Amino acid sequence: MELVFSEVVVVARFSIVNLSKAESLYSVGMRPLIYSTKDAQLNQVGWKRCGENITYFRNDSQNGEDEANISFTLSFNLDFPYDNDLVFLAHCYPYTYSDLQDYLIRLQNHPVKSMYSKLRLLCRSLAGNNVYYLTVTAPPLGDVPRKKKAIVITARVHPGETPSSWMMKGFMDFLTGDSDQAKVRHLTPSIKS
Repeated sequence: MELVFSEVVVVARFSIVNLSKAESLYSVGMRPLIYSTKDAQLNQVGWKRCGENITYFRNDSQNGEDEANISFTLSFNLDFPYDNDLVFLAHCYPYTYSDLQDYLIRLQNHPVKSMYSKLRLLCRSLAGNNVYYLTVTAPPLGDVPRKKKAIVITARVHPGETPSSWMMKGFMDFLTGDSDQAKVRHLTPSIKS
């Protein structure tokens, strides 16, 4: 969500309606994220958690709605300390297509990690973006290819699944890292994501 304020707004109340999940992490302490362009320029502050008086509740049913059509509302207060500020709100920390491309390039250019990982083009998305698959395995022994069992791991199947991108990055960092547990990859099947 993008917001622009021409005057200082002390506190604004937001209500996001028609949510479908009965339970929410907002009920147990999760808070939205905010990115203020002014805060970034003045204080080098990026995305940060925000919001006060956060509530997540079931909406009253309308005209005898059945249980399958029940909806929920997320409400919270936000402080906006700067005037003429461009502000972005998010549910979780963004992980962009550019972030992914940069990560994959760093992985393939790494002198050690590139020995255990191979990046290949799987297809192109409807938008024309490259969709890759990454194989993580021990390098072949000599010129004789070995048949191996494979494990396929996917993330971000749907556009709004940003947290899964962060989880996959952490998992790939672990698999290509130099911990004792990660070094077992010499003995294990290929991991594809």
